[in-house]
Amino acid sequence: MNLLQVQSRRKVLLFLKISLPIMAIVLVIALSTWSHAKRIILSELPKSLPQVSKELNDNTALKINYHGEDSGGRPFILTAVKGEEINPDEVFLTEPFITLNLSNKKDKVTLKAKEGLFNKTKKCLNISGAVVMKHTNGLTMRTSEAFIKFEEGEAEGHSPVEGETDNAIINAQGFKILNQGEQIIFTGQSQLTINTSR
Repeated sequence: MNLLQVQSRRKVLLFLKISLPIMAIVLVIALSTWSHAKRIILSELPKSLPQVSKELNDNTALKINYHGEDSGGRPFILTAVKGEEINPDEVFLTEPFITLNLSNKKDKVTLKAKEGLFNKTKKCLNISGAVVMKHTNGLTMRTSEAFIKFEEGEAEGHSPVEGETDNAIINAQGFKILNQGEQIIFTGQSQLTINTSR
């Protein structure tokens, strides 16, 4: 082995002597840092998946269920698939469903629609889109919009309406429901068709 080879070998050994301890220290620090980071990441994960809540956020909630009474003490129920508060007084409802109980506590009137706007202060509701009203006496009414006043136990609509019973069909320009459904009036020009075959 000549002198140049000996000097080159000494340089390599010297480099390894210095660099290996430094690399070992760097590796230890890296492993320690990853272990600490891993603990932080895991600690921030939820212990389990959150349950679906009725309240989606501050302004939106699912499964609305509101119970109240009119001025005569007759109960009513307002439910909806979803409600979104658009201002302090008004809530936009998706698929509202209303139940008005009559004084005899046996009969009731129900109304449903695609959407509605409920005023919390005035306790009234505008509903629209495929409005269907059903009375336990067998009457079914279909229209495009209706306005319900819960305190008064009244509802009305000013769009064309079709009413149907077991033996008759009536078409009118509007309707009124009074006394929590105990009295139903068809307004405007009306046409009654009686089915004598039933």
